[in-house]
Amino acid sequence: MNKPLPAAIYVLGFTLFAMTTSEYMVAGLITSMSSDLGVSIPKVGYLITIYSLGMVFGGPLLATFLVKLSNKAALLTITGIFLVAQVVATVSATYDLLAVARFATGLSSAAFFGFALLTAAKMVPPERFGVAASIVLGGMMIATVAGLPLSAILDQYYGWRVSFALIIVLTALAGIGIILIVPKFKAEAKGSIKAEFGSIINRSIWGAFITSFFIIAATFATFSYFVPYFENTVGFDTSYIPAILFG
Repeated sequence: MNKPLPAAIYVLGFTLFAMTTSEYMVAGLITSMSSDLGVSIPKVGYLITIYSLGMVFGGPLLATFLVKLSNKAALLTITGIFLVAQVVATVSATYDLLAVARFATGLSSAAFFGFALLTAAKMVPPERFGVAASIVLGGMMIATVAGLPLSAILDQYYGWRVSFALIIVLTALAGIGIILIVPKFKAEAKGSIKAEFGSIINRSIWGAFITSFFIIAATFATFSYFVPYFENTVGFDTSYIPAILFG
């Protein structure tokens, strides 16, 4: 009989749940954010794009700088960056400051993803890595079906900033969990920005890049504007939005 997975695996999954909820939640809050910030709905939608750009361009570079640290130090550094950026996003009075904060949360989220899987791989035997990885990545999946609707419900009753504040609380709890539960492993690799760019210009992977780009772009182009579409075009009442996002 297999032993239970280490509790640290679930801590990593919980952290990714918080971070991924932050990524997607703007789609459910887009109408109220537009009204509060005094910008158009399409412009609020760009905040999802900005988060994604942080993941694509900032995440790998941040991971390269942190790879010389122990896994635990890297995870805590990334979580700290995400937490500070989320606080800034929550209290932002202007769209521009919020956009900068979203970029920072995006880059830290992407970097955490890699270190979380690396840490999980070191905590379990090779034959159980698939199960461990599914738990870690499961946090991302649960964010789309639970975190997103929950943030929309909070927005309806208390406003979008409370939804953002929830991520602060969840990230702080995740950080405490990392401090107390996640084991520390010595760094084994040396990061190189040159090597990162060398990977990017490798022609053999551009087919995968381009395919992924169009699939993700098509998904988010629709997903980002679900709420205004169902409210303004279809005519659904706002109270139905969390259920739609859950579905």
